[in-house]
This record gives sequence, structure tokens and C-alpha cells, in this order.
Amino acid sequence: MDAPPEAQEEHVPAPTVADVTACAYTSWSSLFKGHGFKSRVIPLPSDFVDYLKADGVFLPNNSAAMPTRQDMDPDEKPWSDEDEDDDVEVLEFPELKKAVQEAIEQLDGAVAPKLNWSSPKDATWVSSYGSIKCTNAE
Repeated sequence: MDAPPEAQEEHVPAPTVADVTACAYTSWSSLFKGHGFKSRVIPLPSDFVDYLKADGVFLPNNSAAMPTRQDMDPDEKPWSDEDEDDDVEVLEFPELKKAVQEAIEQLDGAVAPKLNWSSPKDATWVSSYGSIKCTNAE
């Protein structure tokens, strides 16, 4: 006796490299120009990609990635970098930072970052504002 139609498994072929490439933002975004958000595509240098793949990401001490706290709890100890590992090499990518900052300025000063296939919307929980809105390249 045959299984009912809803119980039969359908074979879906694995996507090809071409299928996956066609899903990349850069492959389809120009088709919808004028119907979506203004955007800029910034290619990432290979040394930056290697940095992201490495064990840990460290920001420079002068980073504006997180807002400065204005009011500190009087019972809270101030943070100190004395316990930090002095062997950590903090890399900077000034050309990439400049390209990102210029794109932010071209897009009216605030953007929502987007990767080729996704947006970091799951990162809102670590944001002090509950948003993925970015106003600087940090």
C-alpha cells in the first residue's frame, strides 16, 4: 500500500555553486535598484577577512564602537586594562574604515549593515540601543 501523498518525501537537489552565488546580495541587488534601500557594497580586503577568521577580534583603545558611559555606579569599580594580555596585536584597517565611513556619510549618516547573505539582526541583543543602526565605521 502506498503512503498518503503528504507522507511521501520529496527529493530536493542540493544547491549548486551557481545557485548559492545567485543568492549573494551583489548578484541580485542591482535588479531591484529603486525598489529597495539605498546601499553601498564594500569589498573586504583579504587581510581583513583573515583577521576576522582568527581567534579573537580586538578593538583599538580609542574605538568608538560602543558609546561611552556617562554615569558610573559609585559602587562599581572602574575598568582597567592592567589585566589585559599585552601580547595581543590590535590590527587596524584604515582604508576599509575610510570606505565604510564614506558610505555611511553618503547614506545620510546612519546604516544597517548587511552581509552578502544576511544581516546581523541577531546582534541587537548586545547593542546598547536594541538596534543594528550604525553611525560610524567602528
